[in-house]
Amino acid sequence: SLAGLTPTYFSTFFKQVVGISLWNYINYKRIDMAIRLITSDGLRKNMIDIAAECGFNNTANFNKTFKQITGMTPSDYKKNGGVVEIS
Repeated sequence: SLAGLTPTYFSTFFKQVVGISLWNYINYKRIDMAIRLITSDGLRKNMIDIAAECGFNNTANFNKTFKQITGMTPSDYKKNGGVVEIS
């Protein structure tokens, strides 16, 4: 409303300018935050807390989105020390 645009038009305009949908951009940012939390030394949070802190309402959505973006589950990512396996 601050920009004087409807949500639909804003989403369309965002995609034209940035090149990805607003929802995908939000998810990339959320997973980026999750990666930082997973790989932070000294932080011993479980995945449920990390998912909630990054705006996911359940771990199923968190796991699905994380895997779509990184190619691996959050747990596998953590086990690999933050290294994405490329096959």
